[in-house]
This record gives sequence, C-alpha cells and structure tokens, in this order.
Amino acid sequence: MEELGGGGHFNLAAAQIEDMSLSEAGEKLTQLILEELKEKEKEE
Repeated sequence: MEELGGGGHFNLAAAQIEDMSLSEAGEKLTQLILEELKEKEKEE
C-alpha cells in the first residue's frame, strides 16, 4: 500500500487514492501485486 500512498499492517492495509479512477487504481494494484509475486518467486 505504500506505493499507493497508504500504509498499515501487512495483513490489514489501506490507501486513500485520489487523482485516479477506480479502473486505474485496480490496474495499478494488480501491477503492484504481480511485481511482489515475482520478487517472492525469485527468493525461492
């Protein structure tokens, strides 16, 4: 969530997203999740 301007606990995080449509925010979140998964795969 930090990349989206938010924060919180690992299992419970939030972000208030402005200047972005819901669709754009969804795409950005999907992109960030996929990047995180790729990083985790490299660690294994």
